Amino acid sequence: MKYRVFGQKDIDVTNIYDDSRKVKKGGLFVAIKGLRSDGHNFVDQAIKNKAAVVVVERIPKSYKGEVTVVKVNDTRSALAILSSSWFGNPSKKLKVIGITGTDGKTTTATLISQILNNNSKKCGLITTVNVQIGKKSYDTGRLTTPGALSIQSFLSKMVKAGCRYAVIEVSSHAIDQKRVQGVDFEIGVLTNVTKWEHSDYHGGFRLYRDAKAELLKKSKKVVLNKDDVFYTFFLSKYKDRKVISYGIEKNADFKVSSVRLKSTGTQFLINKEYKIDSRLLGVFNVYNLVAAISASRILGISWEGILRSIHFIRPPEGRLDAFKNNKNINIFIDYAHTPNGLESCLSTLRSIYPDKRIIALVGAEGGRDVIKRQLMGAVSTKYADYTIFTSVDPGLEKEENILKDLEKGATGGYISIPDRGEAIAEAIQNIARRSDVVVICGKGHERYIDYKGVDYYWSDREAVRIALRGEVYALGKIYN
Repeated sequence: MKYRVFGQKDIDVTNIYDDSRKVKKGGLFVAIKGLRSDGHNFVDQAIKNKAAVVVVERIPKSYKGEVTVVKVNDTRSALAILSSSWFGNPSKKLKVIGITGTDGKTTTATLISQILNNNSKKCGLITTVNVQIGKKSYDTGRLTTPGALSIQSFLSKMVKAGCRYAVIEVSSHAIDQKRVQGVDFEIGVLTNVTKWEHSDYHGGFRLYRDAKAELLKKSKKVVLNKDDVFYTFFLSKYKDRKVISYGIEKNADFKVSSVRLKSTGTQFLINKEYKIDSRLLGVFNVYNLVAAISASRILGISWEGILRSIHFIRPPEGRLDAFKNNKNINIFIDYAHTPNGLESCLSTLRSIYPDKRIIALVGAEGGRDVIKRQLMGAVSTKYADYTIFTSVDPGLEKEENILKDLEKGATGGYISIPDRGEAIAEAIQNIARRSDVVVICGKGHERYIDYKGVDYYWSDREAVRIALRGEVYALGKIYN
């Protein structure tokens, strides 16, 4: 990376920061231009907090030579490179597996981690849900993939904890924003790619698809879903390295057959030889599990070890989580927030409960991916007997606009209730009857809801619990 140094060159720094508010004496501050704010506007604050070095793309007008300034073309790349170096290049001491795709990333990453740990291969995990290092768990906030500085810090913690492996869920945003630059990937896994996700951010599907491809370019070995419509495209990109395929419909290196779906789990065969009996629900989880098994085999885990592990693995929080209750209603909480994810969730429940009435609570985020809202409305009313459209993370967008977009795709019975707590209460208290299925989609594990640009505490599980006792869960309130 090309750079120019203004001021003293031989200087010791005490730490690296990408948040000017956290800068301590002797620190190095990297100014990052984000979607909502620009770190260059806070260079003065970093200097006031006694930063010794600031890394920028443009020299501040107020600069008077009081600190060392390093000018680069791309501060995101600089942050990633500096962070990796600062923490001793931890990914070089680990075998890192990166998981990307539209849907299934969190589950696939979690399953790989569980298989490795169950086979005495100590593995750390970074996902949307949390960061897991041994028995310690860390909150990652609302990001699928943490920032470059946090990633390198967590990888360093894994090395110190004795981990030999790390699994990272990698979003297209993270790839584009270079959060995983400086990470050496042993294996890159691509779950699937659909056309309507993050088109607003990337400026079109091709750029979104190409962002996914970047992770695989960084990986020594690649695992692809052969049933995915873009399999051939990705395969053509990686002829120079080992590519392993998995699938149900097409012949693959890990070919699934004899799939049997039950309300208690799923059974299937791999390569007509290895019988898998899993507690995970649905065909989409067959794909997730086979992707995880494929990566585990590449890493040298025996079939015996994998089959033994299957009995112990669990899905991450908020992925078709069953909520037990005394009203005899089959209640599930799921993270489904894309058309493909919603279809996987609802079609699974329809296959498991063919004779039951399904009530789905569905929403879409504000300020992004408007194109997918109508599709989600169509998917929900196709599979569910009744749909309640409601808020997920409206942000600064008017809720009625989001709901109208969802309604445009509706082909069956529905009602729109903007308040998520009221919508959940309506589904459980007034609409659902004994033995019905109620699935609450969109939030899953998340503990916050963005309303008018402010993050309020939120929990679908608490909202369900409150609704079951006849009350309505209120935004931001924490119940006992």
